[in-house]
Amino acid sequence: MHLWNSQYDPKTRLRRHTATAGFGHALLAPLVLYAFRDLRISAAVWEHGPEWWSIHSDPTLQSFEAEHSVDTERDLYNGRQLALACKRRKTIRGEHGGHSDLYAPIVAGGKVVAVLVAGPFFTARPTGAEILNCWRLLSGRQGHMADPEFASYLAANLSMLVLDGGKALTFEKFLGCLARLMSGEGDAAALANQAEALALELGQVRLFERVGEAVRMMVDDRSQRTWHSASHAYRLGVLGLSRVADHVMVGLSTNRKPELDPVEETVRRDGFQRSAFELARSMGDVISGRVGEHGVVFLSGAKGTAERKRQKLLDLAERARTLARQRFGLSLHFGASVAPGSVPLSRSYQAALEAAESALAQRTPIVFADSGSRRSTEPLRHLRDDLSAEAEGHPERLGARFDRYLEAVAAHCGYRMDAALGHLEAGFERLTEPLASRGPLDKKSLSALSDTLDRAAQEARTIGELFSAYRRAVQDVVAAVERPVAARQDRSLRVAVEYIHQHYVEPLRLERVAKMAGFTASHFSKLFIKREEMPFEQYVRGLRIERARQLLSSSEINVTRISELSGFNTPQYFCRVFRRMLGVTPLEYRKNPRKMSRARLQRSSSANLTR
Repeated sequence: MHLWNSQYDPKTRLRRHTATAGFGHALLAPLVLYAFRDLRISAAVWEHGPEWWSIHSDPTLQSFEAEHSVDTERDLYNGRQLALACKRRKTIRGEHGGHSDLYAPIVAGGKVVAVLVAGPFFTARPTGAEILNCWRLLSGRQGHMADPEFASYLAANLSMLVLDGGKALTFEKFLGCLARLMSGEGDAAALANQAEALALELGQVRLFERVGEAVRMMVDDRSQRTWHSASHAYRLGVLGLSRVADHVMVGLSTNRKPELDPVEETVRRDGFQRSAFELARSMGDVISGRVGEHGVVFLSGAKGTAERKRQKLLDLAERARTLARQRFGLSLHFGASVAPGSVPLSRSYQAALEAAESALAQRTPIVFADSGSRRSTEPLRHLRDDLSAEAEGHPERLGARFDRYLEAVAAHCGYRMDAALGHLEAGFERLTEPLASRGPLDKKSLSALSDTLDRAAQEARTIGELFSAYRRAVQDVVAAVERPVAARQDRSLRVAVEYIHQHYVEPLRLERVAKMAGFTASHFSKLFIKREEMPFEQYVRGLRIERARQLLSSSEINVTRISELSGFNTPQYFCRVFRRMLGVTPLEYRKNPRKMSRARLQRSSSANLTR
């Protein structure tokens, strides 16, 4: 679904279709505003014609589709579903690219005057293999965690709304109520009450995200005091706490299965953090949030004696450790801290993080900390020293340790990007120094890794994106220590792929790219096929055809010039390849890009082409 920047006002846009709209539309406004925003799902209204009127826009996968020139397929898909919704006059659920959308017709005066559309969402939480397959169909490339674009795509999938079980049907009923309210027909009060009840039921779907954001605020020195105000008592109860939390427990995880695919490992860690949230809710008076990608934090507001509270934390830690080990293949180590009235919760959180580090280093289940410990007040210099030591001795723990460092940097800098960047650069340099001097990271590899990191850091728009760039770099370091030969090959292949993307419109031979990457042509060819699951020539052709499609649909440049700009030797060869891959000639495609076939678009269809 395309969501334009224009805002949809149902009270004025649909008034001409009904004479009974007043009361229903007045009730509709807050429902529309809050329901889609709370669910974090995009919604828009389509009226017969090319225009879409946005109700709420949330980041979706459409930017990736546009980037890879497959957004016209979504136009075709939308057209089919809209026609079906108009014909059947009932809500239709569509499936596209592994995701779902709902199309609810707005019927006024016996006619379908518009369609309310919401999506995309999942009906089951995706696996790593499913996300990789969707990425391959979208981009024609194999997904790698070191690829910033794929990492962003993976994060977008993991944060997408999931309506499993009967929740998708509940959402369908909710959308139907809103569509009837928009039409101005029926009992507006009854419909509004029903929609509100359904919205409250659906609100539980995003509780993990909302509680996680609240936890982040509670342990942030800039905002933690607001939770002690009387005005926040009700909100605390909604979150699951009877009072302000005074006990903090942080768990840091390491992978028990080092051979696991990095994408699947990321999906599992996300799954554990979500399951830990459900575990906390089942314990009562405990809420949970994320600690980077490798940990969880529990905040407890339970009443009782100090010994009773301590025992509750021990029971929670044991249940969480069992959950992590049995369902997700993770080892979990906890640090706990008490925050008496005189000690800010943020300080107690930092102390719990330090204790979790100690538990990780000692491989013990849990360590209780003193909130006034030295590191909780001056952590960064000491943490950088720890990173350096961990990189050499225990690389499997480096990811969790670095998440701890990121938490300390965020607290120290108040989440300001410019201030955080200096500390991140210093931490990464300290981490890589011993590895570069003793062999696991040679100068060339370290230089390439640093260049990639610098580019990613410069492109980061938020503190989260900046942290993600450094997490990916640390993953590369861990791979360099644990699997030096394979990691060196992977870095060289990444350099080669980046070079291909920068020069594919030029005459590009396999031998030239192989030499640049430091391989013989035959060895590079084998490694490239293993990594990208397609030959070098097919990969380059796919990039050139994608470039040609963009130029055909967005410019009036003639076909001969487009063939040159896309890297083809002759217009005749370009036309032949284009027709075999897309099923239409370049000129036919320009006249109507919607004629393209999805099956023809898959790069596997070009496997039999010769260069």
